[in-house]
Amino acid sequence: MEATFPLVMVPKSEKKGPDGHLDLMENQDGRYDESKCETWIASGRFMCDIEWDEWMLANAFIQPGDVVVEFGARFGTTSCILSRKVGKHGEVISVEPDVTVHGHLLRNRQSHGCDFHA
Repeated sequence: MEATFPLVMVPKSEKKGPDGHLDLMENQDGRYDESKCETWIASGRFMCDIEWDEWMLANAFIQPGDVVVEFGARFGTTSCILSRKVGKHGEVISVEPDVTVHGHLLRNRQSHGCDFHA
């Protein structure tokens, strides 16, 4: 498998993935849109773009039908990307040990139509 784009941290206004990638927070042109972060339920300050690089890694390496275990799922943004990548024939198991955010993870899974085990 070959990743044809650089996996580096860049200012969020410049973040843009390769064509066909999955990003929950993107505009029509593929650029990151901070306002879409408001649709995710979280406690305290929540910066949904903090996992953008993980989203790009998932897009580069996860294939339909894969089985993925995510440790530290937090609010479920990466879990959602992973579930969309593995599709209906794959499986995502998301583990979040912090009981104070587990309810947010479950609500985000439902409100965003994501399919992963928590």
